[in-house]
Amino acid sequence: MKKDKHYSKNNSRLKQIFSILSSFLLAVSLTAITLFGCLKLGFANTSQITKAFADSNYYNSVYNNMMSECENEAIVSGLSKDIFDGVFSLDELTSYCNTYVSTLMRNETFDFDSTNMETKLSENIRNYVAANNLSVDGDIDEVISSFSSTVVAYYKSALQFPYFDQIASIFRLLDRVLLYILPTMIIFSVILIVLIIRLNTFKKNRIFRYLAYSFLSSSISILVIPVFSYVTNFYKKLAISPEYVNKYIVSYAGNGIFVFLMAGILLFVLGIVFIVISSMIKAKLKKEYVPVRHHNMEN
Repeated sequence: MKKDKHYSKNNSRLKQIFSILSSFLLAVSLTAITLFGCLKLGFANTSQITKAFADSNYYNSVYNNMMSECENEAIVSGLSKDIFDGVFSLDELTSYCNTYVSTLMRNETFDFDSTNMETKLSENIRNYVAANNLSVDGDIDEVISSFSSTVVAYYKSALQFPYFDQIASIFRLLDRVLLYILPTMIIFSVILIVLIIRLNTFKKNRIFRYLAYSFLSSSISILVIPVFSYVTNFYKKLAISPEYVNKYIVSYAGNGIFVFLMAGILLFVLGIVFIVISSMIKAKLKKEYVPVRHHNMEN
């Protein structure tokens, strides 16, 4: 009997050690899954990029800045800003910006067709020159072609977010990494959860207690990122020019950090739920155990 008790204690202690180790590894695995998942959902996807464009009023700022440059070019050339009527529009620029982003994220070539713009602009210039009896130095076709090319170059430059081609390549690399990491970590997590369940078959409240340890530890690790960001506001203190790019980055970073915050809170809530379930199971076991023990003592 003593040997059986000694074996039982050692076996129980060994199960406890393995349960704690499994809980720790599960916390690491959950943290990795959440971290990479938040990077993908919060930053490395087209919808988040274009959402920040809208939130920061990026389209309007780019359009107004582009039109200002075009109008300055027209004034220098002795023309009126009226020549741009019907040539450019905010809606069209918005569509081109979104297409530019989604195309690069898919690792495709951005095809910008400026034919209609140049044709309309050339027509407007000819009408303006004719209506105001303006003289042109040189061949009018060459002058108009040169001016149109310069203006369209401003427009095309406005569509392209600074360094986005390199940023998109990093995001595509992340996608390839996630293709291997996420399934592996998810399978590893499932194995650890099954192991925790098998190690605590006769004490089910411990199953949820160890799961709570894992989820709460993971939530703390994830919440460090948004808490640090919101406390320091480091991403709002960046001095990037032009201003509309700076506003965009602040909005984009804020949206991504919010995803981390929500993921951390979700993990924390699940951890609390597991603690409550563990306590409820433990309380139920005590109610079932105490009366039986009391009855045996009376006999």
